[in-house]
Amino acid sequence: MYSNDPRPERRIFRTTSIADTFHYNPQMEDVERLRRERPDQYDTLNPTVKLELGNYKRAKAAAQELGRDVSGKDVL
Repeated sequence: MYSNDPRPERRIFRTTSIADTFHYNPQMEDVERLRRERPDQYDTLNPTVKLELGNYKRAKAAAQELGRDVSGKDVL
């Protein structure tokens, strides 16, 4: 995620810290699907939801980069 960081141990620490905040959220997955499939409806959402989606996607990407399961198959 932070390829311009000259200290790889710091990069790993930050990526791990971000990944540790990831918890699969079906509602955020629905918002992401809405963003992809119906951008006109997504544009009408509350800005707070859009910020939450950005944080969720960042944590998900960090978890995925570390090889963690982000599928949500264990959530039910």
